[in-house]
Amino acid sequence: MNYIIFGGSGFIGTHLIHLLKNECVKDNDKIYDLDIVMPGEEGVVPGVVEKNEGVEYIRLDVRKPFDFDFIPTNDDVIFNLAAVHRTPGHPDEAYFETNIHGAENVCAFAEKYNIRKILFTSSIAPYGASEEKKDENSLPMPNTPYGISKLVAEKIHEELQKAGVEVDEYTAYEIDEYAIQTATHNFPMIKECGDVFKADFTQYKDIDYIVGGSPCTYWSIAQKNNRETEASGLGWELFSQYV
Repeated sequence: MNYIIFGGSGFIGTHLIHLLKNECVKDNDKIYDLDIVMPGEEGVVPGVVEKNEGVEYIRLDVRKPFDFDFIPTNDDVIFNLAAVHRTPGHPDEAYFETNIHGAENVCAFAEKYNIRKILFTSSIAPYGASEEKKDENSLPMPNTPYGISKLVAEKIHEELQKAGVEVDEYTAYEIDEYAIQTATHNFPMIKECGDVFKADFTQYKDIDYIVGGSPCTYWSIAQKNNRETEASGLGWELFSQYV
């Protein structure tokens, strides 16, 4: 089995590698970190990217069509973490070039090798800056290049899901009543299971597609107070739960 991590040299990717090595990887499994930043180099998050034993690091730019040598298996999973995210801080075109072209190229790679398991981390940014409560039933109103690019990237991944993939079973963890109503309307067969923090994920086998709203509010540089900077706290707990 291959764990293929695009953008694996950043904060989330580095701790994801630790998690996979400690809890998931078995004999003959492989972890690939595909990023433009390699171990020993200064990363986007201040600090030098660490090197983990047993991980194959490949310098790769998702903004351009790509391929690399590996042996596909039926169980392969992609983690698409590659993004330009700090906002403000980059030229507008940088968000669109990386987040949109990157999503297109990652999905094309998945389609080429028939990899049906993708975890894509999005953001609250597609809903726009607001003091009002937001949920999945809210109208997306991104008001930054980052938010716009992440919304488009979401749609690209959704289209790959729709491309000939029939949904036989849909299990969801949600506590917001309006989000539950929307999901039930779109997928009447959905099985709602409540609070994700109380989930027992060991019961699930052969899941093809995982969608999780990365808890970016816990890690965002816009978080003035109580921002999480280590692999601990509610944000990391939620992320590790659905990984």
